[in-house]
Amino acid sequence: MTMPPGPGPCDAEAPAAARPAAHDPVTVLYSRRVKPGREADFEAWAHGIVAAARQFPGHLGASVLDAPGSREYHILFSFDDRRSLRAWLDSEERRRWLARVGELLEADRGLQQLTGLETWFKLPDGNVPTMKPPPRWKMWLVSMVAVYPLVLAFQAHCCRGWRGCHSRSGR
Repeated sequence: MTMPPGPGPCDAEAPAAARPAAHDPVTVLYSRRVKPGREADFEAWAHGIVAAARQFPGHLGASVLDAPGSREYHILFSFDDRRSLRAWLDSEERRRWLARVGELLEADRGLQQLTGLETWFKLPDGNVPTMKPPPRWKMWLVSMVAVYPLVLAFQAHCCRGWRGCHSRSGR
């Protein structure tokens, strides 16, 4: 199962500030469950595909995440924009690596696109096929409701002290 990177169905409803721009960095997450006894083979494969991705323009980083004793693996690929990600996803090099992994997998949970705040709201879970983050407009709203009052309170507190310092230095 693959989700193409791009705006989600609820993005059209999102405030402009909450929509990801085409030039914003983008991260994709692959979640896979490895067959028993094939963990070392999968880890070698994962490090190989990560090395291959590093050769592509716009690559920002990649990580292989796993818990000790677990057969659940998560591979993150980050690119500086959607065009760079698309070049990697459509590449012959990636297809060759994917052709090698099928025999190692018990389950392939698919591709999930992450553009930032999704990871604050929900982390990968092995019990569901894919992560379904809240719509971007909801994450934007929660962030604004949580952060904006804190910034205002900080400014009010600091400005009070700055006014006192400013009036003393003016004498």
